[in-house]
Amino acid sequence: MGEKQSSGKRLTKLQRTFLPVFTMLMVVLLISIVAMLVANNAYVTGKNDIYVLEKQEKLNQMLESLETEIQIAEQQQLKLLSDSKVSRIAYSRNEMDPYNYYSQTLEIVDRMKEIADDFQIVKNIFLDFETIGVRLSQNGLIQRLPLSEAAESQASQQEMYASGDQLFIVRTLMDYQNSEPDKLCTMVLELNVDVLYERCSYLCQENESVVLAVGDYPLRKGPGESAGEGVYLVTSQAARYPMKITLQAGPTRYRLSTDELLTAACIGVGVTCLLAGAFILYSYFRLYRPLELLLDEAFQHLEKGELSYRIPSVRSGPYEEIYRTFNTAMDRLEYLMDHVYRQKLLISEMQLKHLQAQINPHFMYNTYYTLYRQIQDEHWDNSRQLARLLGDFYQYITRSSSMEKTLRDEVRHTLTYVEIQTMRFPDTIQEIEPLPEDVASMVVPQLIMQPVFENVFQHARDNLHPGEPLHLIMRYQIDEDSVRVYVENNGALSDDTIQRLQNALEHVDDQEEITGLLNIHKRLQLFYGEGAGLTVSRSKLDGLCVRMLLIR
Repeated sequence: MGEKQSSGKRLTKLQRTFLPVFTMLMVVLLISIVAMLVANNAYVTGKNDIYVLEKQEKLNQMLESLETEIQIAEQQQLKLLSDSKVSRIAYSRNEMDPYNYYSQTLEIVDRMKEIADDFQIVKNIFLDFETIGVRLSQNGLIQRLPLSEAAESQASQQEMYASGDQLFIVRTLMDYQNSEPDKLCTMVLELNVDVLYERCSYLCQENESVVLAVGDYPLRKGPGESAGEGVYLVTSQAARYPMKITLQAGPTRYRLSTDELLTAACIGVGVTCLLAGAFILYSYFRLYRPLELLLDEAFQHLEKGELSYRIPSVRSGPYEEIYRTFNTAMDRLEYLMDHVYRQKLLISEMQLKHLQAQINPHFMYNTYYTLYRQIQDEHWDNSRQLARLLGDFYQYITRSSSMEKTLRDEVRHTLTYVEIQTMRFPDTIQEIEPLPEDVASMVVPQLIMQPVFENVFQHARDNLHPGEPLHLIMRYQIDEDSVRVYVENNGALSDDTIQRLQNALEHVDDQEEITGLLNIHKRLQLFYGEGAGLTVSRSKLDGLCVRMLLIR
């Protein structure tokens, strides 16, 4: 009960400190804002009218220009449709010799190509000789027209026809020699909707969009503001074609200028500036200065890692609770660092010692037996090399008390192990990528790579086909903030086995016994954080691929 009353007193004291100045500042600001809004509304109303008229005029000019260009392209379409070569093929194809037929067809195709090249708004031209079943485009023979028979019939009755996001002008050459006129050929002019929309989009500014429509059918619509306050719709209708362009202008772009605003609001702005200056000075000495002391002293000690620092005096006022909270947080942080983090380090060290104790004794026995046979067979060079490798190997895992090594030392120790095993199993195939020098000196936990290869030699060889050599690959992927080490082999494993191993890595804390790969995965997470560790997948050799992620 006493704490609640104390908290209420602090809140009342803070209100008494800021409320008078803050209230006066808000009142003057409100009056100034109302005056500016009234003046700005009058100014914007007039400016918007001018803006809309300018947009309307430009839109009309743009649509008139597009309409003229489409009309010229249509004239070329009609001119080609009435060409004697087209009529001759349509009427007398069966009477023409092959040479004349193909030469005139090529001339028609060339003319179609010229029209398509001369007009940016023309995307494709198609010519369908229905009486003889021949269809042409500017690229030569085609199989079908872009319109179905029903759509073609409907399009031929309209000045301009839209389907999906395509726009067509269809013209037909009729045979009136019979009582019921027949179609001789149909020419389809496909307009380039992208070019038309791009031309219209030149008028758009920020937060504006354009809608290109044929009749009531919206052919292309760009992103923009939804219709509402401050958004104006400017529409232009073509005279000859059923094209309509709607420009969605806005929201309002105009604001009252400084000179026009100064006369109406100079007194309010002046008073606001004085009060704002007084409020800033008050805030600096009452709020910012104590906060600066807090940041300069307390947080600088925290940045340097001096967790024993505490704010020496808890002052009354708005920062009393902040100082008390900081001291409490530092107590808690020091406890976590001294207990939890140190406990993790002890666990990591224990796991490393446990891993060193787990070094397979069969490896030692078998290696010394290999050394014995080489000496017995008087293979002196190999025996000397194997003895040296064994000395280097056991020196690395027994004599060093440090839990951290450079990546160069860890890779060198791993390669020593692989070379020893290769002397035992000469048919082993190695593809070991050299360690890049730019990451060789980075610090890593000890014994994180050699146990991965030990796992390969212990288990992968059992899954090989008779007579199949063991194939090993080690490669690196260097990124700006990480190093990925990939170890692959050809020991065939089932998908279930790989999935079980991956599940064990993802839930390593739930395992009763942590050995081998799980030990390495946990130690990497303790060393780098939760983002590091091991993942497994199917290798390109159809065996196991172990990916080790190290943080730079």
